[in-house]
Amino acid sequence: MKTKISQLIIFLFILTGCDRQRSLEEILINNPNESWICFDNEYQFTHYIFKENKISDRYTLDRETNKYKKYIGAADNIILPSEWSVKNDSILDWRGGFFDVLTYDENTIFLYLQPEKNKSGRIIVLEREKDNITKRLFEVINKREKHPEKYKY
Repeated sequence: MKTKISQLIIFLFILTGCDRQRSLEEILINNPNESWICFDNEYQFTHYIFKENKISDRYTLDRETNKYKKYIGAADNIILPSEWSVKNDSILDWRGGFFDVLTYDENTIFLYLQPEKNKSGRIIVLEREKDNITKRLFEVINKREKHPEKYKY
């Protein structure tokens, strides 16, 4: 009886221990009404939605309706949808560049981009928009704008 219980415990341990990590490609594809926020020194708080058809679109979050709107840019700077692909879970080909994947999990992806040889690169962080982070940020910004006296240095 003890051997059967031991075998069952070992079997359950193996079954739960073999939980496979989802690939970067699977993680990148957004669920409905969800986006990735791109944080870097160039595109702060830019939202991207990665679709199964290997196209990503840039979005903004409407502060009043809390809904995403496709961002097309200004007349002199049209933002087109970007094709994307992942190579060996270590390189993201996206927006005209090859981003090295430093690390990732279900909610955060750290990327490194070196635009040209012998030039310094930069770190880009994609954070899955959850729990209305952006909406809360806007609320804090509005609070600061309405009550600047509370934030005097």
